[in-house]
Amino acid sequence: MLIYLVGMPSSGKSTLGKQLASALGFDFIDLDAEIVKREQQTISEIFAKKGESYFRKVEKEILENTLPQKPTIIATGGGTPCFFENMKFLNKHGISVFIEQPLTILSQRITRTNERPLWNKKGVQQIEKELEISYKKRLPFYQQANICFETAMTFETLLAKIQQQLQKND
Repeated sequence: MLIYLVGMPSSGKSTLGKQLASALGFDFIDLDAEIVKREQQTISEIFAKKGESYFRKVEKEILENTLPQKPTIIATGGGTPCFFENMKFLNKHGISVFIEQPLTILSQRITRTNERPLWNKKGVQQIEKELEISYKKRLPFYQQANICFETAMTFETLLAKIQQQLQKND
């Protein structure tokens, strides 16, 4: 069984994914880390040197070739569900979980790290404005997820929802 985490950059997909993997006894894969490993460059470097379209093609290729036989949580990149009908792929091969965070939280996290290629070296106001635009474009894809995890939901509630979904899929 595969569980795919989707959501905006800095929504906590990797952090939550590791916690879920530990709680469920699953393996964990970070799709962005797999891309970095394969390309031997940071995501920002890939965007800068080869462009977003190249990155998205590599992302799709790695996504489609990452179908482990063991139960695994996979944290996708923020844009993964929005290209090449990837969201359909996620839902076909596993359970998808949309990690929804308020844009103010995302903006604070992105500003703190300043490692995101689409918002690299931009000011807080510009990041917030671009996040809002990006969120509106991506939301229809994220909303196709099997489960929506909002910040008001506890980790235990999410875990219970995932376990219910796993039982349905058995």
